[in-house]
Amino acid sequence: LVIGVGALLFLTRSDALHPSSPARTFTAKAEPLHIPLGDLAEIQLRPGSELEFVHWQKDEALFALRRGSMEARVEPPPKVQPGFFRVDTKQGRVVDQGCRYELVLHEDGHAHVLVTEGAVTFEAGDRTVFVPAGAWTDVTAAGASTPMFRDSSGDLRKAVRLFDEVRAK
Repeated sequence: LVIGVGALLFLTRSDALHPSSPARTFTAKAEPLHIPLGDLAEIQLRPGSELEFVHWQKDEALFALRRGSMEARVEPPPKVQPGFFRVDTKQGRVVDQGCRYELVLHEDGHAHVLVTEGAVTFEAGDRTVFVPAGAWTDVTAAGASTPMFRDSSGDLRKAVRLFDEVRAK
């Protein structure tokens, strides 16, 4: 009987979200936490991370990553319209374009976004950068960096960093 009740509690406990879900905070302590949004999207919250679920309205699911890191997978159009899945950080907002990406918040406050499938935009202040699959951007108080592909040469990375420094002045 105890095993049956325990199994029932385990199976009925769910971190799944749906449009009528109330706002709440998810914390992944020692283990990753999987958070599905039906068959539209899913989040893998990494250990030591905290994610606030703000709301899921008709055409927008809004989150705020408070600390740590996460991976998000959002179905591409036409199943999910671009811009449905949004994650706020202290530095700005990541907006999906049908994608899979990793978002990391560092202790110094800067954010790192790496897109592995599809694309995202990162809205920071008056600048929005488009980050396609295979590319990343870093976001600091100065704004989002020019996106770079993972296989970019060291010389190109250096030139882009210099460009971003001049642009920020």
